[in-house]
Amino acid sequence: MNSVQDLTENQVERLNRLRTETRLEEKSLMDKLAKIQESVAAPPLMGLAQQLGIELLRDGEIIEMDENIETLRSGIENVVTDADRLRTRTADSVVGILSPLQSLRFLAAAAQLQLKIRMTGLQREAEMSHQVDTSN
Repeated sequence: MNSVQDLTENQVERLNRLRTETRLEEKSLMDKLAKIQESVAAPPLMGLAQQLGIELLRDGEIIEMDENIETLRSGIENVVTDADRLRTRTADSVVGILSPLQSLRFLAAAAQLQLKIRMTGLQREAEMSHQVDTSN
């Protein structure tokens, strides 16, 4: 809303409703992720992790992880996919609420945010790489 200054009352109401709906869906996704994270600490997986140190190498070969690990991977992939869909759906809804000029401003601001996030990631990556280089 900071990138688009000339919103009508109707647009503000619709955007506020969308924000509320989006937050509810985000909470649902966070709950799903929390359940996945909790399942990692569940007793069967803790037992697997404890046994892993003992059973990781058998006859000099690494044992493939069982289906529990695959289930976790699949669950996390599903949450990430659902989060991507939510972001896309939310952006589409925002553009649907705004006028063409407002949409242009919104999308430009979103692109700038994306670039800033990417630049921050690249800077952190370079710093971490530099730290590893200097510690060796």
